[in-house]
Amino acid sequence: MSYRILGVGVGVFIVIAIWICAISFAVVFSKAKRPVSFLGAGCVLLAFLVTVILLCIPRGTQTSDPVVDLLPPDYLFIWKCALLAFLFISFIISIILMITEHWTVSVSAKPLKKVVRRTVICDFN
Repeated sequence: MSYRILGVGVGVFIVIAIWICAISFAVVFSKAKRPVSFLGAGCVLLAFLVTVILLCIPRGTQTSDPVVDLLPPDYLFIWKCALLAFLFISFIISIILMITEHWTVSVSAKPLKKVVRRTVICDFN
């Protein structure tokens, strides 16, 4: 018996969890010093290899249930797919903008103490 969550199998959630961990490690290690910064790319490559291996594993036998319940057609399927595509594209654009506008901005150091010399001219007449 195959267990399904929200209509998809457990393997989809495993792959999603692997990629979330890999991307978060890549972001964390991107600000590290030089030798450690390559671990982020290594995590992404490892996630890619694990995904390919999991896709190559054959699935179990599909057993059909003897009772078939006919469901009514989903007339909003196209609109749901369009909304999902719009949300995915806006997510990708927001990640790209966040990377280019926030994470790549250089921050220069500011002096801790500022010496201000003022010349005061006093006329006592």
